[in-house]
Amino acid sequence: VAEATRIRGIADDVLVMGTGGSSLCGRALTALRPGAKPRLHFCDNLDGDHFADLLERLDPARTFLIAISKSGGTSEVLAQVLMALPIFEAASGADGVTKQVLFITEPGPRPLRELAGQWKIPVWDHHPDIDIRYTRVTLTLSTHDMGGLTGLDFEVAEAINAL
Repeated sequence: VAEATRIRGIADDVLVMGTGGSSLCGRALTALRPGAKPRLHFCDNLDGDHFADLLERLDPARTFLIAISKSGGTSEVLAQVLMALPIFEAASGADGVTKQVLFITEPGPRPLRELAGQWKIPVWDHHPDIDIRYTRVTLTLSTHDMGGLTGLDFEVAEAINAL
């Protein structure tokens, strides 16, 4: 919640890079809240013209970029990130990239994590108990470090059900 509040304060637009399930869930949730701010844009294919058009329309100094790849090696996501990072750096400097970009991938050695290290970009762990397919999203809630369900898991489940 704190990170979402921070992003709302610095961005007019959020650019989400991810293919398949990495963008499908976000697209579905966005459809439930039309007109919400910041505006969300999904880049889930490598249509170069569409991607270039989108990057040209957005102000990189007021855009937050989220790149999602569960495997950390999705070529489409890596290619788009490599195209976008220099644009973000030119607009906001290296410090701006650190504050305006977030990667999400599974733990362990991954190309996306290596790129994050090179650019000093924060990385969130893609939760292994989230399975996103074209026809469904399955969330398995538990507090792993507590060895099972806690009150927090029930709170999160209620928040998800309220969507």
